[in-house]
Amino acid sequence: MALCEYCRNIPAKLFSFRRNDQCDYDHHPSLNALKGSATAAGCQGCRLFLHAIESSTAQHAGKYALAKTWSVDEPVRLSSTKFGWQMVRVGWKEAGHFRTFDVPSDWRGESPPGFTERAEDSTADMLYESELIKRWSSHCLESHNCFAKPEDTRFLPTRLIDVGTTAEPTLRLIRSTEIQSPNRLYLALSHCWGLAMPDAARTVSLTLNSHMISIPAGTLPKTFQDFIDIARRLEIQYVWIDSLCIIQDSREDWEKEAAQMAQVYSTAHLTIAASGSADGRGGCHVEGNVRSYGPVDIECPLDDSTSEKEDLTKTFRLWSRDTYPVGQILTADPLMKRGWTLQERELAPRIVHYSKDTIRWECREQRATIEFPWGDPASFDVGRLFDGGSSARPTTFGLPASDPSKMEDATKQSLSWFELVSRYTNRSLTKQTDVLLALSGIARSIAASTSDEYCAGLWKSYFAHCLLWASDWHMSRGLKQHTRPANYLAPSWSWASVKGPIQYLSWVNGYSFTYNADPDPAYVPRLIDVSLQASTDQYGILLGGALQIEGKFGVAFSRQEAYAMPKDHTNTTFSDGPQDRLTLFGMSASRTVEKVGEIRYDVPLCSECAPVGTMKPVFLLCCMNSKKSPDGTMRTFAIALEGADTPEEGQQLPSGAPSQYRRVGVAWGIDPSFWTRGVTATITIV
Repeated sequence: MALCEYCRNIPAKLFSFRRNDQCDYDHHPSLNALKGSATAAGCQGCRLFLHAIESSTAQHAGKYALAKTWSVDEPVRLSSTKFGWQMVRVGWKEAGHFRTFDVPSDWRGESPPGFTERAEDSTADMLYESELIKRWSSHCLESHNCFAKPEDTRFLPTRLIDVGTTAEPTLRLIRSTEIQSPNRLYLALSHCWGLAMPDAARTVSLTLNSHMISIPAGTLPKTFQDFIDIARRLEIQYVWIDSLCIIQDSREDWEKEAAQMAQVYSTAHLTIAASGSADGRGGCHVEGNVRSYGPVDIECPLDDSTSEKEDLTKTFRLWSRDTYPVGQILTADPLMKRGWTLQERELAPRIVHYSKDTIRWECREQRATIEFPWGDPASFDVGRLFDGGSSARPTTFGLPASDPSKMEDATKQSLSWFELVSRYTNRSLTKQTDVLLALSGIARSIAASTSDEYCAGLWKSYFAHCLLWASDWHMSRGLKQHTRPANYLAPSWSWASVKGPIQYLSWVNGYSFTYNADPDPAYVPRLIDVSLQASTDQYGILLGGALQIEGKFGVAFSRQEAYAMPKDHTNTTFSDGPQDRLTLFGMSASRTVEKVGEIRYDVPLCSECAPVGTMKPVFLLCCMNSKKSPDGTMRTFAIALEGADTPEEGQQLPSGAPSQYRRVGVAWGIDPSFWTRGVTATITIV
């Protein structure tokens, strides 16, 4: 590989992420000189740095594109950063990004096709990518604990698609009972339906028999065609695509198959995710004008004082790319915005993401990309909950290796579920009535592993904690995100009853440092009965539900105030007023009105229905106490309720307490003395 003197002398410290090793390196004396070395002299390192500069203004970089403020006479420098990438500077101005990692010995000499003007989906790229996926899969199966449990490998979806082989392609729907071969591997597709799904891409009652004979390949969306080609190159004969393997106009078949979703994805050999495609037209491929440019391998001498090994050199692999943060791309991909696909990602033991910029491999023990196939966690978002979590919200399966603290499994399970609810409700559903069904696979998986009982999005073993969810609204995002749709979704005590993002507040049991794993029983309500009326499946669509519960019960009222308004387009500074809550008032022991806490309504009160100054009474059911503060004090948390009695025409309801209640919000900051002025009551919440 041809390298100029400047590139050959790049110090190893430039590629270090350690703070003490951060440095700058003077490269070419001018941008013109860099261009000359890249073109006339043919230095591949200079070509890569020049590409980094030229792509920094690319359309794909979006809001992260750099303004071209440098001149061709200014010197070129390379700079370290601690953010997982390095920087090209012209003068001292940031002009482009590149990424570098040292190459493990078993990956040296192996790299994808590079430095060619690729056509999209070039044969060389596709062959390399297929061999790389095979290598990742083999390594996972041989060395990781990611594969399906032996007792689960007998499962096959009701129907699969037989795609044949590259040499002898076929395409037909089959019943899995027809498979006699001991090789029962299949691939599952995770994709966005979009609004352009053609009729030919769906199996309905009228086309079921014809699809069992043959599916016309040319009528399928590009995403399906690419997926089928990937399966053939990987030598996997069977695939599962939801729209073809489930009878779309049969509610009975659809609900039956949806109930198996956890097994479909958790026992698939691989899940192929069309992450970068908003609908079936996008395909499963990396876009040539977005993918990284390279690679260039540079061998750097190591400082003798920092190396105790015989090898005094290290090989680094460089790729240039546009300035869009590589760790945010997967989060921004269309697939990650859809509700159904959350469980598809979480449940898959191995998943291959086809993003616009690269292919990402994700299993429970490795995250990698085409560019750095031995490991590239910086190219991922927050990751999958079942693979690990943050120290604040760890998952059921353990804290990150870097966190030495200990935490009970039950606490990890609770915090994991809270985070899952937050991620899920920030995604979109075409049909909001699928809100529980689209999460049912994960719920079944957790129930099977914990023997806990699932109740409309809440868990019986920590039911009081689960009740304390909150609608995630704030004035910076407006007040119209959250509604309770007219079509029944779930009981009001379930977060699934609200359309819009949900969170478990950090100051109300939402994080490890506030989570009270051992609350005082005096402040925890007693669950008497949960009754749910399901359509066909207790994990799926509900037709009704009620909760009978006994606990401390009190009355307060909120006063509507003028909400704060953003002072500018940045939504970072606000006028005076509440931004995400209202104050709660009640009667003190001396019969004067005093502040007793704060409330966030599930659906914010609008100015038309609650003008400024409106006093709104609410009933409060105590659910939990906080941990004690250093001075020995504590506060309590509650859910806010209103009466749910609806009189029939001409009927008068008796005065006094309602016979049923519905939830309207969550309250916090309540002094324990408030409950001494209330009662202990058994109530029904619908």
